[in-house]
Amino acid sequence: MMYQDQIQSHKLFYSFPVAAMSKSSHPGNILLKNIPWQDLETILFKRQKNGETLLAYDNRTLELITPSLEHQEYREILEEFIIALLDLQNINYRCLGSVLWQRPDLQISLEVDSCFYIQNLSAIEKQLTISLPENPPPDLVLEIDLTQKSLSRRSMYARLGIPEVWRCDQNKLKIYQLQGEDYQQTPRSLVFPEIALESLPQIIKHNIKSGRVSVRREFQKWLITI
Repeated sequence: MMYQDQIQSHKLFYSFPVAAMSKSSHPGNILLKNIPWQDLETILFKRQKNGETLLAYDNRTLELITPSLEHQEYREILEEFIIALLDLQNINYRCLGSVLWQRPDLQISLEVDSCFYIQNLSAIEKQLTISLPENPPPDLVLEIDLTQKSLSRRSMYARLGIPEVWRCDQNKLKIYQLQGEDYQQTPRSLVFPEIALESLPQIIKHNIKSGRVSVRREFQKWLITI
């Protein structure tokens, strides 16, 4: 596919010069450099009408990602798993799904795969609009690591102040907790300190071809063991 055609395939028709666009080393991604915040807002306005991408913007560099179907399925199923665990533990929460978090003062705009308010739920429980830094960031962010990216999400998560990130590929779930200005990998979650979670992606991987019912059935079996 020609690069210009690849841009069109995102269904985002921008008026930026081709010189501002860099071909990403990852197929299906678009990288735009030297994009002022004001132009980002124009992109977001157009994207509201026809966007099918995940967006990340860090210090004038914008990346547009088209997630695979596999990426979307893992996101949806793991989100279901987290909700089931929260319900089982009788922990109240608010799941916001795939939300765009912005800090113009930090030149960050980042759309996450999914996110939850848990510990800080009371701070935003009745709000329909949540903005940073006036409100606390989500307590937990889920990142599906099945789509290659050029921009580092880890740095952006840290500057946004997100306490915990779950990073999941097909084989393992890795948990990262914010320590100072960076993340440290940890074996247990702040939300579920008594539950070993690293094998959750294996449940999806080994059962997804049989359908969601099969995945849920195996997850229920796993729940009995915890």
